[in-house]
Amino acid sequence: MSSASTWEVPNADHPERRAILAAMTRVLAGTTNRKLTVKDLAEEAGLKRHHLVNKHTDLRDLFYAEVERSGVEREPAVVIRLRKEITELRDTVSKRNETIQELEAKNEQYAENLAVAIMRIRQLERDLAAAAARQSPSDEQQVPPPHGRNHLRSVPTGESGSW
Repeated sequence: MSSASTWEVPNADHPERRAILAAMTRVLAGTTNRKLTVKDLAEEAGLKRHHLVNKHTDLRDLFYAEVERSGVEREPAVVIRLRKEITELRDTVSKRNETIQELEAKNEQYAENLAVAIMRIRQLERDLAAAAARQSPSDEQQVPPPHGRNHLRSVPTGESGSW
């Protein structure tokens, strides 16, 4: 990029022209968020657009020539960088969405597998209960006698009035 010091322009010491040349340097270097337009150049220089359109037309023409010569996009470097970043972020989001869909599908399959396993466990529990019922001893043999102390309370005889 050219800089204000390398441009040969008449009356470069004039405050408006100095501001325009400095703004051109910044805008062409891409160090601002400005577009490569006369309107944005004027704003960067702190001037109204008509200063470039009507008064300093040689600087306007120089600006457009520098833009054309540089082959730079008419958008500032910051905007170009942000557009690239947005594209990369969209790619990242797209990949993550694909991953989410894959994980949701796996989750659905796991839920189905779990439901089948629960049904199988319940069936096995029913089968076990039925098999245990078929092999159960008679009602008398089902209740084992207590060990140690007599489990039945003594019935009061009525004489002592105690248990």
